[in-house]
Amino acid sequence: MAPDDRTRYALHEAGHAVANVRFGFGCESLGIQPDAWHCKSGPMQPQHEWDAETRDRRMVVRLAGYAATIILGRLDDSGARAFAGADLDRARRDLRAQHDGADDVEAELDAQLDQALVFVSEARNRLAIAALAQELLKRTTLDGAEVEAIIARADGQPLQPRG
Repeated sequence: MAPDDRTRYALHEAGHAVANVRFGFGCESLGIQPDAWHCKSGPMQPQHEWDAETRDRRMVVRLAGYAATIILGRLDDSGARAFAGADLDRARRDLRAQHDGADDVEAELDAQLDQALVFVSEARNRLAIAALAQELLKRTTLDGAEVEAIIARADGQPLQPRG
């Protein structure tokens, strides 16, 4: 994997992780091992139980990696589709389960992607994503507590002890 691709994988997964943490869903683990890059979120309720706000936040989480690939990974939309198009496909499937018409799905997907781009563009989120990605490039895996600590440091806050 070329260094640019490895960096983009780290930014991509960090985008998902920051969105998960910011929205209170948590991140149990984060990694960029070859053939096993992931952001494992905390437990979640079944999709049919989501209210509109939870659905929108989950969609931003789903698309935040793609958005980070565009904004911080400096890929245009076609490059991002080639690199992380699976996120768009999953988001489209999720939306199809909620909408009847294909036009509704594409319009909603565009709106949700815009929200993810806004989320990643916010300075505090960009800083947190970059900090997580930098640490991932050094270590390849992080547990949930490490993810939260890195985000807190990027936010300029001391980590508060749990419990």
